[in-house]
Amino acid sequence: MENSEETINFSCPNCGSSTFKTTTKPQSIEDLNGLVCNDCGHAINGEDIKQMAVQIAKDEIKKSLRGLLR
Repeated sequence: MENSEETINFSCPNCGSSTFKTTTKPQSIEDLNGLVCNDCGHAINGEDIKQMAVQIAKDEIKKSLRGLLR
């Protein structure tokens, strides 16, 4: 069975950077909690994760609707 991974870009809500300090590769959404932005030092919290999840959902819905309307 083939292992497929999907990459989701996570941006710092404070500065927009996508580079975070971590000792291991996040394996789940819970692993994002507490990551620290390399550029501004912002620590990712549960509200940041929730807001990013909502934005990803909105983007996917828009993408799906565009495909239906073609």
